Amino acid sequence: MAIFRAYTATDLISPTAWRGTVVTADSGEFTLTDGGREAVYLGTGLRYAPDLYLVDGIVTAYEEYGRDGNLLGEAYDFRVPAFAVADAIYANDLRGLLVTAFNGNDTVYGSQFSDRLSGFGGNDIINAGLGRNDIDGGTGFDYAVYSGRGADFTIDVDDGVIYLTRRDGAINDALFSVERLSFDNGLLAFDEGAAAGYRLYQAAFDRTPDLGGLSYWVDRLDGGTSLTSAAADFIGSAEFRSLYGSSPTDAQFVDLLYRNVLDRPADGGGYDYWLDRMDSGMSRAEVLVAFSQSEENRVNVQGAIENGIWLDAAYLA
Repeated sequence: MAIFRAYTATDLISPTAWRGTVVTADSGEFTLTDGGREAVYLGTGLRYAPDLYLVDGIVTAYEEYGRDGNLLGEAYDFRVPAFAVADAIYANDLRGLLVTAFNGNDTVYGSQFSDRLSGFGGNDIINAGLGRNDIDGGTGFDYAVYSGRGADFTIDVDDGVIYLTRRDGAINDALFSVERLSFDNGLLAFDEGAAAGYRLYQAAFDRTPDLGGLSYWVDRLDGGTSLTSAAADFIGSAEFRSLYGSSPTDAQFVDLLYRNVLDRPADGGGYDYWLDRMDSGMSRAEVLVAFSQSEENRVNVQGAIENGIWLDAAYLA
């Protein structure tokens, strides 16, 4: 797991590369300077062509120092072949280095200033810090971590971008491709897995999911339980039987799905369609999943989940 730490305002989304003069090129360090800043690449077994182009070895860390000698940022706990990042190193292209080095499950720490942070590939944890930050989770399943309770922040979502503001104004972030926000007292989920779990829970019991139950089932889904398996467990529950009866016929089951999930009577064509599907072997659990994830139910539920789904972290692995 690679780690990046910023100590001053930092841009990892579109950083400016700068070329410098080579001042150190040995087996453990390659350093460039532009006369003020220094970029230091650390590694093991580093080897060079006559023009000092990296051809072999392993790069394991990066450090950048300012004109006053202060550490501006660092990346470490990664191992990449030197030849794979040689072009990025010679151009001091930080993004080019990190795209390769940070393709696993990594952690990024922003500064206490305004940053533009990226998780790149993998399932990442991003700690933005204070300021006005842009956060791009990249590919994978990513968390952004904030100090404070969820109620300390306001959340708005517009065109897939999460806008988060701490009520005291110390944090004002825009987040892209981030699946969950972590606070001191819980998680706010924006991923499709949590949304699917919410829709299924709401559909099965015709009510707003309770926090503990929803959190438990989202954790199960995160761990690989399928929606169909979850639906089968819901159907076997006492609460479900209280809504649908202990042994409803297929016709009664479909009729009640329309009323409980979609909040309307069954239309003739839809009613016949689902009975035909069940006659052809479709299970009740599969039918419940289909109703819960239907476009009609997505529209019905969207208002409840569009600004995130609150989860109790105590239930999640």
